[in-house]
Amino acid sequence: MTQPPQQPDENTPYGQPGQPQPGQQPQWPVAPPPPGQYSPPPGGYTPPPGGGYNPPPGGGYGAPPGGYGAPSPYGQKPSGGSGKVIAIVVGVIVLLVLLVCGGAVGLIIWGANTVDDALDEFDPDRVGGSNNPITVAVGEDFEIDGVEYADGWSVAPPVDEYSGETISGLKGTNDRDDESGESVYLNFTFLDSSDTEVGEVNCTSSGDISYGNTEELSCTNYSKLTGAYDHIEVAASY
Repeated sequence: MTQPPQQPDENTPYGQPGQPQPGQQPQWPVAPPPPGQYSPPPGGYTPPPGGGYNPPPGGGYGAPPGGYGAPSPYGQKPSGGSGKVIAIVVGVIVLLVLLVCGGAVGLIIWGANTVDDALDEFDPDRVGGSNNPITVAVGEDFEIDGVEYADGWSVAPPVDEYSGETISGLKGTNDRDDESGESVYLNFTFLDSSDTEVGEVNCTSSGDISYGNTEELSCTNYSKLTGAYDHIEVAASY
């Protein structure tokens, strides 16, 4: 015989509203959170647009190039090769400065000596200068400004009525201490016994007589001697 369904008993907790049914665990009421504690926002958690957290490109955070703990290029000391190159460059610059300075000093000294020699050579009061001639006999050797004139030269008579007496066979050898070339301009003055000038002959080289070389000078006179000469004085024309 079929049993009628059992009606809930009002004396038992089962079957009452909010009470567990037979075979279920009783559900106890949950107390609200105390004031000041977190409570979820109304409506519950709403995920951000896009469906939640988006990982960065590449599948997440990657290790830095070279891995964690790899040495950083910043703050590293320059290699030893770079230091050597810098030292070599600095050394070359210093050497060039010293060479330039030393060359300039040497050039200044050389120039000063050359100027002194030139001033001495153009001093009219030097021996053989225009203000200080030397007295020579015909054919006698002599020296002026480092050029040696050998003996054996002579006074030649005029070749025609339009010319005068001249010097013949006068040879000069450059024996200068500075070994520089030298151009020669000489004046031979013919004087009588009272030191009165009776005639003059000019002798020149064809150019610079280089050191150690000998050249015969060219001598000219366009006027005859005005009288008999007693002695001859010779000097550079400058």
